[in-house]
Amino acid sequence: MFLIIKLIRIKHWIKNLFVFIPLLVSGNIFDEVLLYKSIIIFFVFSFTASSVYIFNDLKDIEFDKLHPKKKNRPLANGSISVSLANSIAAFLLASALLLLYFVNFDGVLPVILYLTMNILYTLYLKNLALFDIFSISLGFVLRVFSGLAVTSLSSSFWLISLTFTLSLLLATGKRRHELVFSETISSRPSLSNYSVKFLESAQTMFANLVITFYIMYTFFNENFTGNHILLMYSSGFVLAGILRYMQVNFSQNSIEEPTDILYLDKFLLTIILLWALTIIFAYQL
Repeated sequence: MFLIIKLIRIKHWIKNLFVFIPLLVSGNIFDEVLLYKSIIIFFVFSFTASSVYIFNDLKDIEFDKLHPKKKNRPLANGSISVSLANSIAAFLLASALLLLYFVNFDGVLPVILYLTMNILYTLYLKNLALFDIFSISLGFVLRVFSGLAVTSLSSSFWLISLTFTLSLLLATGKRRHELVFSETISSRPSLSNYSVKFLESAQTMFANLVITFYIMYTFFNENFTGNHILLMYSSGFVLAGILRYMQVNFSQNSIEEPTDILYLDKFLLTIILLWALTIIFAYQL
């Protein structure tokens, strides 16, 4: 069972919490019907993403066997067979399709686009500089769109821009870590077209945009029915969270995966929880 959990990378399911963002920032987190639909689409995205991880591992199995870290993945070390991995991926996709039935297939288009884009990413795009980070970032935007689709909540230019630039910040941070600490050009060809200076400059730009877009979103959000002033003050937690992420990513003890930073850095996790509680509290006032 542990090997299957490792194969489908359950710890990466935390990325799919982005589907709850429309529900949270709109102040509808306690709406039982909308929460139920958001939970369903969360698992739809989680199952779909895990099938993509398996497809990626199957495609790169020979490269992973030579990689110092990836050689320990279940497919690369032979602890799970190719046929079993294919069966698990098929089961996950079938389960995602079944779950979509319970939300009347609302949100199916973002899921299909996500699946298609990630297949292209695995086959081609991950080897092309800039295309690789834009593909990753669009995946997060599609998560938000799926959350909007199942809840029928109104979208916002600022919210989508915020999501896109935040995911670009995380993607460039991951590439920077790979370039400095872990990956080789042969294992990720796109790194040959990046430099540390470029990635750090891009991170600084995206960090500024994230903070700007969040402030603009809180200022122009006309659908939030709670305390608008407290919502705007929540920008302080966003600023603190971005600074902490940059501090960790630029340090000598940098952590490669943004998801691992959340699991391992209690300070950043506390900031995020305080931000979420502030939004919820603002809704109650």
